[in-house]
Amino acid sequence: MKAFPPFRIFPAAPGDIPTIAQLHYQCWIETYTGLIDQAYLDQLSPQRSRKNMERGDYRQFLLLTVGDEPAGFCSYCRSRDVDADSTTGEVQSIYLLKTYQHRGYGRALMERALTELQQMGMQRVTLWVLSTNRQAIAFYERCGFVPAYDMATCGMRFTTFLPYLPQDLTPVMALHRAIYGPER
Repeated sequence: MKAFPPFRIFPAAPGDIPTIAQLHYQCWIETYTGLIDQAYLDQLSPQRSRKNMERGDYRQFLLLTVGDEPAGFCSYCRSRDVDADSTTGEVQSIYLLKTYQHRGYGRALMERALTELQQMGMQRVTLWVLSTNRQAIAFYERCGFVPAYDMATCGMRFTTFLPYLPQDLTPVMALHRAIYGPER
């Protein structure tokens, strides 16, 4: 079995924002090329990501490094959904560079974010995903999130419960597959 370099997940400091902005830009290009309008992707830049991150103080960031290299990040906060109560948190974003995907790093990053949200008193966590991003949907389902809402114009909302998940998700997933089709 191949050994992977050690990794660290830690709360980001203000000085980490340029690194996270670069990751955000790279991950968007890697992830969304072919899924969303290329003209939109063409207007993105690390500087634009940085500007957006610096003005959004409602969220917290976790940074993932593998060895000494930045590999991914996650942002989380109290839910911004209008129908959310005060015990609902949100994983606002989670991104890994393609090089680091399918190695357990994303799962570790998600677990850390969920732990942080639970420590903030959150009992439920939601996230939004582009409905055509099948890889992300599969990842979220493996992490215990289940579809909670589908909005054709912007994506799907998934949810999970803390501190533990229901033992049997089969009925929920059967209903989801009946509504959205077997490949989702």
